[in-house]
Amino acid sequence: MILQSFDFRTLHAMKALAPGIRLSALYSGRPRDFVEIAKEAGAGIISPAFRLVTPEQVRNAHAAGLQVVPWTANKPKDWDRLIAAGVDAIITDDPAALIAYLNHR
Repeated sequence: MILQSFDFRTLHAMKALAPGIRLSALYSGRPRDFVEIAKEAGAGIISPAFRLVTPEQVRNAHAAGLQVVPWTANKPKDWDRLIAAGVDAIITDDPAALIAYLNHR
């Protein structure tokens, strides 16, 4: 189970109530360091708006032991960019299309 939230207070409260639940910090603000955001949220997963993802941010997050799961990418060109950056998963409004696209790559 993963709890994701833009409100980091929710993530901190859940960590206190159920420390075994994986936490994902949703983020949509100005470009910031993913590791810094995850630390602020107390989360092991950073879920930025997909436009904020860069290969360097993903490398740094992975080096810190974090997963990167951006949201909400719905076009093949965006999926390609995220895959090339090395993300761990992709949040999309059309999972069937993403699965079909990945199967044909």
